Amino acid sequence: MEVVTFTPDLIPAAAQMFAASAAAQRQAVPAFSPDWEDPARTEAALRRLLEHGSALAALEDGHLAGYLGWFHVNGFRHTARRAAYCPAWAHVAPAGLYRQLYSAASGLWAAAGCDTHAITLLAQADAAREVWFWQGFGLLVVDGVRPLAPLAKLPRTRLTIRRATLADAGCLAELDAEHVLYYTRPPIQMPLPQSEDAAAFEAFLSDPANSIWLAEDEQGRLAGFMRFDGRDYGGADVASAEQSLYISGAYLKPEHRGSGAGAAMLDAGLRHGMALGYARCGVDFESFNPDAAVFWMKHFQPVCYSLLRVPETMG
Repeated sequence: MEVVTFTPDLIPAAAQMFAASAAAQRQAVPAFSPDWEDPARTEAALRRLLEHGSALAALEDGHLAGYLGWFHVNGFRHTARRAAYCPAWAHVAPAGLYRQLYSAASGLWAAAGCDTHAITLLAQADAAREVWFWQGFGLLVVDGVRPLAPLAKLPRTRLTIRRATLADAGCLAELDAEHVLYYTRPPIQMPLPQSEDAAAFEAFLSDPANSIWLAEDEQGRLAGFMRFDGRDYGGADVASAEQSLYISGAYLKPEHRGSGAGAAMLDAGLRHGMALGYARCGVDFESFNPDAAVFWMKHFQPVCYSLLRVPETMG
């Protein structure tokens, strides 16, 4: 087995390999989009990778046995870190071969000043995930998907659920400021993200493809929101697809958790998405956000796991 620089002539073979992986993922989770089963999609992505990133190939008797590609990302996840990031479509290999590819790539990443290593895997690749765990990687983000259908059990809550209007933009901005602070506290402890102001919420709500669903208490005070985006997805690119609706934000005040309001907002947004003709709904969340992980895993099936390693000499 020889590990060499990935060259453009290897793109068709690599694309066929990932198309097979994508087909296996959709067999495991039928709501996963079939888009990436078309090798042309991966071919286009790999051409972009060779223009803006790097890749290695493992050859056996001159034939492609596996590959690993990456981009360098500055300011990774709102930090000062520089990462080498491998998207899901940028690698396929037998589980054992990943060790050789990572050994070769990690030296290049260190030379490029990357103090963080990150990779996204299709969720059905259990053997590969185990190999990456043994290389020191831990779970970071989960992408999930579900068909556009109401929840199996009709949620019950004492809170009032309704669709947000432009008049709610100011209250939403106030709640979003509380929302982003939540991510900085233990056990999540993420860097402080930027909350959205009223003008941003007005722009979002002005697009008919989008909706935000609110939970209000008995006094009409805003207790939570769930945001459904009909255009843009902030998670793994292989989890995005045509006819997909995405949850791009959700927050429920701590005193209202367990009230059924989260499920009720989700159900309302799903029913609205059905009426608009969407086929599936996607969400991404941090695995170390305990409330979010429990909630989303009740209603969505994982299709991607993103893993992270910070080498101790680089941290």
